[in-house]
Amino acid sequence: GEHELQADALAGFVFDARTRASEVRLIGVDNATQRATGSTPVLNVSSGSPRVLLSGLTVRSQVVVPGGDLDVESCTFAGSSADLGGALALRGGTLTVNATAFVSCAADQGGAVHVTGGTARFEVCTFESCTASMAQGGGALFVAGGSVTLRDRTQLRGNTANGASESIWVAGGELVYVLPAPLAHWINSLGQDRLKLT
Repeated sequence: GEHELQADALAGFVFDARTRASEVRLIGVDNATQRATGSTPVLNVSSGSPRVLLSGLTVRSQVVVPGGDLDVESCTFAGSSADLGGALALRGGTLTVNATAFVSCAADQGGAVHVTGGTARFEVCTFESCTASMAQGGGALFVAGGSVTLRDRTQLRGNTANGASESIWVAGGELVYVLPAPLAHWINSLGQDRLKLT
């Protein structure tokens, strides 16, 4: 079923150094859906928190990672929105995402994901029909700092920024796409001097 977290009005449901656990696992079964009330983030994983795992969930609100470690596996971020990073905003720490879909997420920059620091790794992920309202806003992914790796045939399709076809915008930091791309797909690296193909 659907679970709505009535979180702090500004920060969301916070995991930080005050969280007394060695690890936190939020595991969904039977189409479990998680959202926050209003437009606040559903989760905030801050420095000093235990490792947090999200598995098997449909998430309909933004998750923010100012620090700490967040692992996401077999989840779907659907229709979530925020100003920066409709589904995920990474400002520091480590983000590892596996076998996860980002569908119809929206933001001013980084329709699905906005990265300004830390390290992010996406494996076997799909970014589809996500939108950024700003030109050069990265319909799926906006990188302004930190390091991002896309690998294992991660797919980007149908993403737009300011109405134009655009999945990724790299304004700072580094983005690496580890080949091969999915069959019948390609990676256009023109104008992206911080994009590396390996």
